[in-house]
Amino acid sequence: MSDYSSSSSTTSEVEEDMDDQSLIEWYSKKINDQKLKIQGNNQMNSIKFVEQLSINQLEMYSCKNIQFNIVPNNLIKLTLEDSRIKNLQGIEQMRSLFQLELGFNVISDATNLSFLTNLTNLDLQFNQLMDLSFLTTLIHLIELNLANNKISNADTLRSLSNLQILNMGNNFLVDISMLKYLTQLQQLFLQENQINDIEFLRNIKTLKRLNVSDNQIQDITVIQELTNLEELFIKGNNISDIQVIGKLSQLQEFDASSNQITNLFSTQQMKQLKHLDLGDNQLVDITNLKYLTNLEFIALNDNSVVHINSLEALTKIKGFKLSRNYLVDLTFLEELCRKYPYNYNFQFWDMQIPTKIQIITSNTMSTIHHTTEKLFNLKQQLKSHKNKFNKFTQKIQQPVNQITNNHQHFLNATISLFKKLEHEQSEINSQ
Repeated sequence: MSDYSSSSSTTSEVEEDMDDQSLIEWYSKKINDQKLKIQGNNQMNSIKFVEQLSINQLEMYSCKNIQFNIVPNNLIKLTLEDSRIKNLQGIEQMRSLFQLELGFNVISDATNLSFLTNLTNLDLQFNQLMDLSFLTTLIHLIELNLANNKISNADTLRSLSNLQILNMGNNFLVDISMLKYLTQLQQLFLQENQINDIEFLRNIKTLKRLNVSDNQIQDITVIQELTNLEELFIKGNNISDIQVIGKLSQLQEFDASSNQITNLFSTQQMKQLKHLDLGDNQLVDITNLKYLTNLEFIALNDNSVVHINSLEALTKIKGFKLSRNYLVDLTFLEELCRKYPYNYNFQFWDMQIPTKIQIITSNTMSTIHHTTEKLFNLKQQLKSHKNKFNKFTQKIQQPVNQITNNHQHFLNATISLFKKLEHEQSEINSQ
């Protein structure tokens, strides 16, 4: 959520138990601070003390037994997270609040919040809410987080026409047609619900970020009208046709993993795309990927891909996920290592350290699937796991005779790197 404190304001933090009077005396020595943060304090049972301090923002985390029967009226921002709050009685007096964060509590009744009509930012994630009728009067809300509650009916949201950011992920939503009235939305998160119809999106052309992952969606035709989209997440649905994605020329990140996709979308117009995840689908032909010249990361794991030569055009690529396919030619990867032998930024996410190089050269990629986050950046791993990573060269020298000449440059680069790492490890162990 947005922070209303100015860049010149400072924050004082209290992480030990203090009663109200001790806290006032401590804070009086920090008169220039505008924000106070308290964590893990179980001694105070109200926040009335704030009226005696020159602050307008209060953040409290893991502070139990907080009551609202005596409350300050000078706050514009209040955060009370992870404090087992259940009863909001008394909070309706805090009419000056613009920003309220009550996440990670046990709130089931938020009726009292309906009186806080100046609110622009409200965070109630990870509570036990079912009834949203309290939202009817909060027409100035710009950002609303209701993720991880027990909400099945969102009709009340139709009155919040000023909303720009809405998170209702991980609830029990099925019908969300009322969201068509929220025409100012820029970010919408609806992941992990039971949604099967997204036609309401036709009215929300302002969207830049959309997450409808892990629902029951089959048809995404309407998404082609959201031409301002920069980030789109549709993983874990029942989608087979994604041709409409080719019309989203502003898209920078796209995750369509764990669906039933058999064919790629047209990619000629998608020059902005940097992150693409198509893992766990039914793809065979990935020729169209050659047009994504700004792509930096691609996931194609768990498909039926045979050839990856089309990836040669992706000169900005930094990371791959290629495991569990049917690859028969890894020339592209070898050329990559040859052209950039000293560039250790490449991330072959699904390839373990190659103890059997012949597996790579025979291109049975599906057997090299154990995740190692940075194959070409093991220095830090060596430092933190001194006894795990050693004698790399012994592991990879054994199958050298099985490597053909046209793979020798790849092998040489690999051995050279591991020798360097082994030498560094030896120096570390000797310290």
